[in-house]
Amino acid sequence: MNPLGRFSPGNLVALASDRAKRCAVIGIQPGEHDKALLDHRHHALWQAANTAHREREQANIAYRKESLAGSHRARIALFQEQLAQTDDANIRRMRQVQLDTAENDFKQRIADLDAASARADILATPVVFGCIRIRQGKTPEVVLN
Repeated sequence: MNPLGRFSPGNLVALASDRAKRCAVIGIQPGEHDKALLDHRHHALWQAANTAHREREQANIAYRKESLAGSHRARIALFQEQLAQTDDANIRRMRQVQLDTAENDFKQRIADLDAASARADILATPVVFGCIRIRQGKTPEVVLN
């Protein structure tokens, strides 16, 4: 599995420490290129992306919970109907175990979804250290440190 999770070029955040040419890349004014301001800008970008990610994950988990609840209701109804249709003690015991197992399974899956919701996060990890030189009319050059 990719240790970077859902990595794509759109997930990269450009940080630069030199003057006007690269300041526009990260949305700061020339002269504001010290490390503290870069860290602050990166944190603000991360925080906005993390909030949006958490909101998407909450919506996804709510949908999954509703789907799980609908399946659970149908499953329980089937087991209850089967339980009501039998008089054999052994079959009744088996159906009751199925009901209990279905309830426990449902509770565990809901707990897993709640735990996944609490863990939703975006991790900022440097992928590469270096520079990209962009000159008008030329192919960008990548210089890795």
